[in-house]
Amino acid sequence: MKFGRIDQYLEVDYDDIATYKKDTSILQTSEQSSTHIYLGATGWSNNSWKGLLYPPNAKANKYLNYYSTRFKTIELNSTFYGIPTLDKIKNWIKETPEDFKFCPKFPQSISHRKDFGMSTGALMQWFDVMRAFEHKLGSSFIQFPNYFDYPRLMEISDHLTKFSDLFSLTIELRNEQFYSEDTFEALKHFCKNKNIGLVVTDVAGRRDIYHHQFTTNQLLVRWVGNDHTKHNKLRLKKWAEHVKQWTRIGHFDLFFMVHHPDMNQVPITCEYICEQFKDSTNIVIHNINLNTTKQSSLFD
Repeated sequence: MKFGRIDQYLEVDYDDIATYKKDTSILQTSEQSSTHIYLGATGWSNNSWKGLLYPPNAKANKYLNYYSTRFKTIELNSTFYGIPTLDKIKNWIKETPEDFKFCPKFPQSISHRKDFGMSTGALMQWFDVMRAFEHKLGSSFIQFPNYFDYPRLMEISDHLTKFSDLFSLTIELRNEQFYSEDTFEALKHFCKNKNIGLVVTDVAGRRDIYHHQFTTNQLLVRWVGNDHTKHNKLRLKKWAEHVKQWTRIGHFDLFFMVHHPDMNQVPITCEYICEQFKDSTNIVIHNINLNTTKQSSLFD
């Protein structure tokens, strides 16, 4: 993800977050017995993962199967560029374990259209796609364009409600307007009433859109790393502290998607996250279990 990346990432104060962007009160009413952390990448078609994540002789048509034995979710970005066929989804479901969750991004033919894909039939087609994932549907999300503002959100609120009534839905909002105090207060009340989550985008160049706001008992995080391993570790330790603190308030589902300029670092980063919870109670996380020989040559 190129959005929000800057060269001066070491100069950023990652802990600076306004008080009005911190609200975990909804967790007090959670009926879950444990917090579930689903770690994921942004794709499975990466040949360099052979020997690290996949067997050395793995065939491309089995990558998803191997991927899903290590990770428990996927940020499905390919759906942004085109709506997959129902047969393709059936194959994806067949290749993955029962507890695997897909987090598909809404197609741009919906999110970036004034009529929200109504005139082309894309919206209704997407409804069918969402249903096809069945119990393997995690947190679907909409990445709205930068020009998308609060009045526009109100215009399509009925469409969003149709989805959030049936499926888990989160939205990523990049327009600066949403993050002023007054607008953010209105936004969080809107999302709570509609059962819509707010994506947390943790990236160096856009700290204004970073928040700790729960509007449902699910949180979708898009975490963007950099090429400084020690710095990444410090940021991830902070995230682990937050999750443990929130779990003491109430349990929730966390979909944590790792973005990194070096795809080889994604599974290694996820394994490091797992280590932060190895002694935690009431937190369920699936270990990545990498090929340690190749890992040691990549992670300094």
